[in-house]
Amino acid sequence: MSLKETAGPLLLQPATLEEAWRLRWRHGFAALPVAGGTLLRTQWENGVLAPPSVLLDLRRIGGLADIGPQPDGSLRIGSQATLSAVLKAPASAGWPLLREALRMIAAPGVRNLGTLGGNIASAVGDSLPALLALDAELEWYDGASLAGQSLEAWLEERRAGAAPERRLLAAVTLPAPGGAAGAAGAAGEAGGASEGSGRARAASGNGAGAGGAEGACAADFSGGHASGGRWHAWRKIGRRESFTPALVCVAAAGGPAAPVGAPRAVAYKQKTLPKNGW
Repeated sequence: MSLKETAGPLLLQPATLEEAWRLRWRHGFAALPVAGGTLLRTQWENGVLAPPSVLLDLRRIGGLADIGPQPDGSLRIGSQATLSAVLKAPASAGWPLLREALRMIAAPGVRNLGTLGGNIASAVGDSLPALLALDAELEWYDGASLAGQSLEAWLEERRAGAAPERRLLAAVTLPAPGGAAGAAGAAGEAGGASEGSGRARAASGNGAGAGGAEGACAADFSGGHASGGRWHAWRKIGRRESFTPALVCVAAAGGPAAPVGAPRAVAYKQKTLPKNGW
């Protein structure tokens, strides 16, 4: 383990997940896991979040940035893989919906630093709708072993006001492209897809949590993409065309196994945005 004295928070640099867990426990779980820190820094600068006294740098832990196919055809992405790395990895080519979503997150410089795990752990990341539509499963380390949990279930826990997460996110796994029957359930504020129309309505506005949205907008999926009998669509609505956080993100996916004429859609509403944007 490496320890660095800085002018700001104490920086701890564990070499293994086990060491990272022990350090978090030793500091009363006040040590904040961090990698790229792109969103966290913005939140600190804008006064949305107070800087912690201890930072837990996960970048030295071997294997957490790996991206690779699994024997069952699924794709496992380490939590510390940068957004750019996931976007460019040959192994992610079979999941174009994820690539499309990642391509729309912030600027290239941010994608080169920010990690997929950090985008997920924030619970407001723009990758979440696409990952939900792809039936993503999270892999958590709890100090003793690794265990899986669906992204949908984890977001529902966050929405219901669960205690701050103490586990460490090790990876996210996407089922084989032909394995998911359709989109996953909704997180945040979501509306149902109209029967057979390929359109979805998603709540918009900047309210936090699950409470009343201030307005609504429609996302037209008629321009979606199809491949190998499956289709996907992605829409991001922000304050400007690019390099901005989403007001609303909507993702949908389906295929031959889904009920005919009844595609399901996923929408995820951002919580209150930082004062000066992303």
